[in-house]
Amino acid sequence: MRVFVWIICMICLCAPAMAQTPIPPDVLRTSEQAAALVSAGQQEAYHNVMAAYAREEKARPNDAGLVLARCHFIQTFTYSEEIDWTDAAQDDFQACKKDLQARFPDDAEANLFIAEQMGGKEAIAFARTLLPASAHWTLQQRAKLHGILARGYTVTKQTDFAGQEALASVQMDPASDQLVTALRYLASVGRTGEAEALLTKTPVDASIWKEWSRVSFAADSLSPSAALAELERATKKGEFTNWWVAARIYLRAGKTAEAAKALTHVGGCTCSETIQQYQTRLDVAVATSDGKAASTALQAWLTKTGMSMPLLFAYGSLLRHDPAQLFSPALVHLALGMLVLMLVLMYAPSLIAFPTYYRGIVRARLNKPTAPLFSGIGLRRMWIGLAIFLVASTVVPFLGGGSPLQSWMTSKVLSSDEQAAIVAIQLATLLVGGALMAPIARHLSRRDWLGDRGMITALVVVALWALVKAWGVWAAWHSGHLSAAVRSSLHDRMIATLALAFVHMGGPAFALLVIAVAVPVYEELIFRGCVLGGLTRHISFGWANVCQALLFAVLHNDTPHFVFYFLLGLLGGWLARRTRGLAAPIALHAANNAIACAAILLGG
Repeated sequence: MRVFVWIICMICLCAPAMAQTPIPPDVLRTSEQAAALVSAGQQEAYHNVMAAYAREEKARPNDAGLVLARCHFIQTFTYSEEIDWTDAAQDDFQACKKDLQARFPDDAEANLFIAEQMGGKEAIAFARTLLPASAHWTLQQRAKLHGILARGYTVTKQTDFAGQEALASVQMDPASDQLVTALRYLASVGRTGEAEALLTKTPVDASIWKEWSRVSFAADSLSPSAALAELERATKKGEFTNWWVAARIYLRAGKTAEAAKALTHVGGCTCSETIQQYQTRLDVAVATSDGKAASTALQAWLTKTGMSMPLLFAYGSLLRHDPAQLFSPALVHLALGMLVLMLVLMYAPSLIAFPTYYRGIVRARLNKPTAPLFSGIGLRRMWIGLAIFLVASTVVPFLGGGSPLQSWMTSKVLSSDEQAAIVAIQLATLLVGGALMAPIARHLSRRDWLGDRGMITALVVVALWALVKAWGVWAAWHSGHLSAAVRSSLHDRMIATLALAFVHMGGPAFALLVIAVAVPVYEELIFRGCVLGGLTRHISFGWANVCQALLFAVLHNDTPHFVFYFLLGLLGGWLARRTRGLAAPIALHAANNAIACAAILLGG
């Protein structure tokens, strides 16, 4: 402190002398020269301070804090755009860092400062060399070190390591700036309860901007109650409020009046709103039964973004609450868009059916007859079955989805109401699709369902598949990575959220009944029954099996696990042919889903 007081005194003593120095009139008439004079004065003052540091350090050569203060002082001028001698300051800064590292290699604060100036792999490598010595540091210093590692891993996109280091940092020092990274990691591996507890016991950030980053994260990734609690803590500061985030939180918590009030602060102009903000405005309008506001929001959304899937989902949600909007002239474009989408889905199977049909004609002329897998299934029923699957999987979510579906598709933590909505959508999709498929199912004989040969082989194959998958789950659980494994992709996180929603609504048995029984029966009837059965009437089994397996994998929309679904589809098709029935592929699919569901519950 003494040295800084001395520096300030020296500057004050020099200031009058500098002010009394006469300035030529020609310099005053040229603004650039006058500005250069000020810059030169600043540089002279900078050199005076540096000289003062040198004298003080000579008197106190073992004071690491003094050298560290000099480095901080120099750093102030290395990024300035107002002076033209930043290059010299940067050279001084590099020399100061080397001096600090050479003279005080064991000083915690010195090493932390040096590590903070690094980035990416360099920061990680240097910080890791400090870990053994950090056992003797203070908690705040150790927290800072783990924070540096967290930032380094974030830059190198090693998100799991970044999250683990951030969590360690926050646990040592609740004031760590790595809180959101730690919360994001906990939520990503399914430990949302821990994330909410950590957020609750962490003091509100002194910076309102940093605090609102915490509120935004809670709004998107934590439960409605946790997000509401953090919002209330933030608003007690009485400063700026992100009203869009506040409206979303109030809406998820069931406080529709507060959500509508929050939106009054953002005004009525929608010219610069994002899709999420349009969705929030629409959700609030629907929740408050304001049909006019909902229609206006959809019109503005359409005008800005054009036709899009999120917009059609929002339109379907509005129709569910207000069917009369189907005839609204202002929304006729959306009605036509919905109609076009349905027609595209209905006729999409023709992309497979027509080439297959003509290929069958060629094979017949070449005297290469094919043996249909199921006598009652041809291309017409294949087309109908696949169209039913596509339309039911789209129309039901359109009409029942909206905000809960968007939350589910982005892996957010669902409220009880949102979980109920997602469960209802999935059950409705299965029921509608199953009811429409019933006439086709009746064309399959008892033998077509159960099979009449190769049962022992089928049992062995199903058992081996189940054992391999179960071993993988056990290995992940034993290593402590099961939570991350069952959420390794967006599709996995969606399925995990869905499974936990079924458990929340009806218990584990209910979840297994739907995921491991109803879904396999429905999907096997579509893909191995209709698609494979229809294709084998006109092309060879090998090509038919590859086509249906590719379709099965593509429609699961999980790129990281595409090969897995393709192999599952291929094996299911082979079992259908080996046993001449659907029971074996259904058993394979059911065993796979049951183990996956059990893994989700264990890692939940």
